[in-house]
Amino acid sequence: LSAIESGKIALRAQTFDAAILARRAMTDVRDAAAAKGVTMRLRIAADVGRAHTDAARLERCLAHLLANAVAFTGAGP
Repeated sequence: LSAIESGKIALRAQTFDAAILARRAMTDVRDAAAAKGVTMRLRIAADVGRAHTDAARLERCLAHLLANAVAFTGAGP
């Protein structure tokens, strides 16, 4: 956050479909989850709509959060 506030990182805001971004982020970690026996489910509300922000950075953040969730979740049955 401080890098953004100081102007060291430029955000490229754009309008995009939030559901598509969430699906792509989940796809990035699905193989790692499957290898651990972790089941991932994505439920997206029908009215999730569009967002206006830096899509690439948001997708990277979401994929990182999901990867951490997989990494710190015990192996499935």
